[in-house]
Amino acid sequence: MQVSEHTNILRTNCYGVLRNLEKRGLVERQSRKNHYTFTANNPSVLLRILDEKKTIITDELLPELLNMFKSQKNKPVIKFYDGKEQVKEIFLQMYNTEEILGFASTRKLHVVYPHFFDSWRNELKKRGIVLRDILSADSRGKDAAITKAALGMLVEHRFIPSRYKEISTDILVWNDNLALITLDEPIIGTLITNKQLADTFRVIFEIMWVALNNTSN
Repeated sequence: MQVSEHTNILRTNCYGVLRNLEKRGLVERQSRKNHYTFTANNPSVLLRILDEKKTIITDELLPELLNMFKSQKNKPVIKFYDGKEQVKEIFLQMYNTEEILGFASTRKLHVVYPHFFDSWRNELKKRGIVLRDILSADSRGKDAAITKAALGMLVEHRFIPSRYKEISTDILVWNDNLALITLDEPIIGTLITNKQLADTFRVIFEIMWVALNNTSN
């Protein structure tokens, strides 16, 4: 078989390749007595094939992909952070916002991260980021005062009544993000990126903020 000799393709494979090319319209088969000859068609056939593929992508595949994208548009992106060091990364992601809303125990945070929040607060101050916190009653006094001294007018606290137990979690809202962090071992953080969820927690926060008018400056 001359095609096999000239292309260095095994004869057994050559038939399969030629049949495939024939199906695509790239070669034409002609019967000559006891054998077949194959003739290459005009290269413009390639353009026709490309146009057909383009039509399939545009008319069939693209609408399907767009529908898939739309269905995923409002789906939350959820990331998990395991351990103290990984959870720090959540706080470091807050530098690109104008305001952070928090619900936590500052005392607990200082126990878990005795030094980390010094640099974190300094960065917030440098960037002019406002921090509003609803804190546990046990955070009143020294722990809240440390934050106030560092951020000045950029921070405002309100406290939940002392009859409620100490808060062992930290809930933070900024931009389209909602972070849920456990402050007892094992320390785990969950970061949810979703505008609807973040906005809903903002509403809940504002309702509590207005109700807790025992502001401490």
